[in-house]
Amino acid sequence: MKKFIRHQNNMIFVSDDNFKTFDTLHKESIDAIEETNHDTITQVKLRYMLSEKKANIIIKELKAIRKQFKLEKKDGYGSSFEIFAISVLYNLDYQETYDNFIVTGNNDGKVDAIYWYGKECILYQIKLGTCDVEIKNIINKNHLEFLRDNTITEKNTSDLLKFYQNHSNEIKEKNFKIKTISQNLKNKANISPLEIMEKYFENKIINQKNHLVLKLSIPKKTRSDDVTTFLIAQSKNEVYAYFISAEKLKKELLNCSGIKNIENLHKFFSENVRGDLGPNKNMIHTIKANPKNFVKYNNGITIMGNVEYKEEIGLLTITNPIINNGQQTLWNLLTQETVKDVEVLVIVKNDSKPSVKDKIARFTNEQRQIKPVDLYSLDENLRKIQIDLYQDKEFREEMFLNINKSGKKQYDMLMKQIYSSESIIQVDEFCRLYFSTSDNQIGKWKNNISSMIENQLDESPSFDFAKAKKICQIIKTFKVELKQLSKEEKNDLKAADLATMYIMYTAKKTFQEAFEIIKKINLANFYEVPISQRKSKLIDLYKVDSIFYLIQNEIKTAVTN
Repeated sequence: MKKFIRHQNNMIFVSDDNFKTFDTLHKESIDAIEETNHDTITQVKLRYMLSEKKANIIIKELKAIRKQFKLEKKDGYGSSFEIFAISVLYNLDYQETYDNFIVTGNNDGKVDAIYWYGKECILYQIKLGTCDVEIKNIINKNHLEFLRDNTITEKNTSDLLKFYQNHSNEIKEKNFKIKTISQNLKNKANISPLEIMEKYFENKIINQKNHLVLKLSIPKKTRSDDVTTFLIAQSKNEVYAYFISAEKLKKELLNCSGIKNIENLHKFFSENVRGDLGPNKNMIHTIKANPKNFVKYNNGITIMGNVEYKEEIGLLTITNPIINNGQQTLWNLLTQETVKDVEVLVIVKNDSKPSVKDKIARFTNEQRQIKPVDLYSLDENLRKIQIDLYQDKEFREEMFLNINKSGKKQYDMLMKQIYSSESIIQVDEFCRLYFSTSDNQIGKWKNNISSMIENQLDESPSFDFAKAKKICQIIKTFKVELKQLSKEEKNDLKAADLATMYIMYTAKKTFQEAFEIIKKINLANFYEVPISQRKSKLIDLYKVDSIFYLIQNEIKTAVTN
């Protein structure tokens, strides 16, 4: 049975297998039955707007929200999307969004959500489709009436009024704005659903900012004269240190807006070099068998961010907090049923400047035998080029520059669902080719990337966007082409991987042209050389400085011929 779904601008989607697959046509009408299931309609439109892989991830997320909050079925995921949109925009937990910012009920006066932060209060109408152009006037009228009279006289506003009354203190003293999330693309105060969905993936795999505010209470002690003191060491340079029970620290971390449950703790670790290193047997044994000595054996937790300390009440408020050291400590503590009698050292460092934060994170971790390429993932300029590349739509659809190497990251599974292995450009692959095409030290970059990257740590060179994009494209092409070769050719080319890509970039050669040059180098300088005079392995040919000159000679010969 042939079915169709209408989209914008006389576009229709047609299928004869219940939309397992579909064709896209530009027609006003078609001889078929129109699909009426709103869930199916939304799923097909998402598959059209996004890639199939991304659409499936979003649909799965919307289904999970619907199930979690027992929302209406077959509404095209409209109610689920309201919760999803606000959570994505402000990096919130779904439960936190639903409990605090969603106007539930049918009599909502056209307001689906109200979000407040600082001095601002934002009223949202949220649709996967289009909004009524007059919607802002209705919302504005009702909001002003409540601010003035503590009531709303318009019909169908009882649920909105109840929400206002429950949150009057958070709403009344703030400047308000009205925004829409819909397909009304010409409205400047509108955000498209597609932008929300792309931001979801950006939040998950780029982790630029966490938008969190963490409040930590300092342990206090009452002396015999009933004077209360807070047990904290504070340096002149705004570094704070104290000891606290693991149970108390866990509660305060989970109480942070945007966290609320253990699954969201990854938001604290976006600048953690190590990633999730899994269970530590010695640490777990100490927690269970010798908890009082845990604090003696453990280096504690280091938190960075913009810190405000209220000495009179013993409270540290950290904006955009990052736990850059101690992730394994926290995960091992949190996975135990009890952490009674366990104390933890907490160090809080006040600095919001990216360059200083990067160095604090780097030097804190540098003492712990971490590879330079992992430390380099903290570099401000490297992070900037990752973001710039990701924000380029053409690049984002085809590739991803992954700048983290050690341990498992929260986004690993999601990243692998979206991109093929050839499309994920690893930071060491990127750096080897990017820098070797600038300094021509192909042998050194092939032989010892750690020492070469170590030289970059203090220099922090900036990256050219066009070059970085081309470098990533060449790396992907190389990996795709490599899979097509015979076993013998693969082995030869793996030894000459950097040299091949170097030729592709500097001489503007195709993969096949570069491979032909490599074959000639291999033949003349390895296979035709007497065994007694050969390098012990083919790869040794590409680990010395002379490979640059061999490449240049072959390129010149190829041009002459």
